[in-house]
Amino acid sequence: MVASLLLLLLVLLVSIPAASGRKTTTGGDGRDIQVINDSNAKVDIFWVHPTTRKLHKSIEDGILKGTDAVINSFKHHEFEVQEVPRKSTGSCRESECAKAHFKVTTKDEQRFIIAADFTVTYQDTQTRALEQAKRVSRECPVPTTLLEDDNNNSTMDEWTACLQREIEATLREPRQEVHFQASVRHDLGQRLVKHACQDQERFPTSISTHNQTLLNLGPGKNPTMRVFFDSNDNHKVVLLERFVSKAQCQSLLQDVSNTDGTTLDWAASQKDATVSAILSRIYQSLNRVLDHKVPISEKAYWKHQKQKQTTTHFQIQTRTPSPDDEPHEFVAPPNLLGTIILFCQVPTKGGAIHFPKAGTHIKPYKGSALWITYQEPNNNDNNKQLLDDKNVFTNQYVQCPVVEGTETTLTLHLPMISDT
Repeated sequence: MVASLLLLLLVLLVSIPAASGRKTTTGGDGRDIQVINDSNAKVDIFWVHPTTRKLHKSIEDGILKGTDAVINSFKHHEFEVQEVPRKSTGSCRESECAKAHFKVTTKDEQRFIIAADFTVTYQDTQTRALEQAKRVSRECPVPTTLLEDDNNNSTMDEWTACLQREIEATLREPRQEVHFQASVRHDLGQRLVKHACQDQERFPTSISTHNQTLLNLGPGKNPTMRVFFDSNDNHKVVLLERFVSKAQCQSLLQDVSNTDGTTLDWAASQKDATVSAILSRIYQSLNRVLDHKVPISEKAYWKHQKQKQTTTHFQIQTRTPSPDDEPHEFVAPPNLLGTIILFCQVPTKGGAIHFPKAGTHIKPYKGSALWITYQEPNNNDNNKQLLDDKNVFTNQYVQCPVVEGTETTLTLHLPMISDT
């Protein structure tokens, strides 16, 4: 009886969802791992080739002390952590720069924490569940009388009641945090819209929760992905810097303008290598943003799009200062998976995008792309009402007026996979 209750305790705690944080399960052999730098120095992270042992830099700008980063990796990949010399002295804290190693496992939601002494602590869903189970066990230790007599009903009832209270408290914490965040974000966010757009120069871009460099997105530079909001339910706000080049913007704008000004003809896009490449980058980046959860291949995805509507609906928007311009609000309908906005030209003042419910404010860069995702990529029809829920923080955003200069954007709304 005692053993059965302890086993049930562990199972319950393993299933507890995180109230905040990020999902790092990519499916198959892929694993997105979180590396937290709690050391006293900036560090570089290198992937170690399993055969040659050659080091390949995984994060271009390294990880500053007190920050973290997410790396796209695979099971059994090995990494080396290297202390970065200080700019002021050109040397590390000791005579030699510190190093450490860690290896990706098969578990989900892996976290590697680099301590001040450069030891690396490993965590995953199971290890965190065990810690929670230990905490509950400390609060409700097994009575010695119960160990001596398993049939002592009164003692058993008291102990199980204690376990139940602690388990319910542990389960309640993340749920309460989610609902509290939803209420506060919704109420305060609505009040901040007018202030955020009227005083754009004083309203700074939000601080990203983590950054990483996306590799292997096809032709073009490797973009830096800055995650500004991640509710752990694939409701995300992500800015990709250096995503689209000037030539790619020109080709895309030209092909869209040659039709009716809002659509991209599939036959034209297949003939234009530049446009074809940017469509590939859009799919690949969507798959990365959604933790590799897009259930069909790139070729199959665009094939279904072609079969459905023969055109891809890009919306070209050019905005200049206007005294009558008001903040423009967009609310995502229930059948949308996500929206990507390509910034081909940005104004010198104004043009920020504000998410009232997420409490996020972003001033995009020229050549950047903004991904906004609204739900799981493989939701069934019963879950489409998620977008009507107050807990969905990303389905509403506001485009602030342009104050000085010109803004040119290309916006693409992608439907749910089941709808394609």
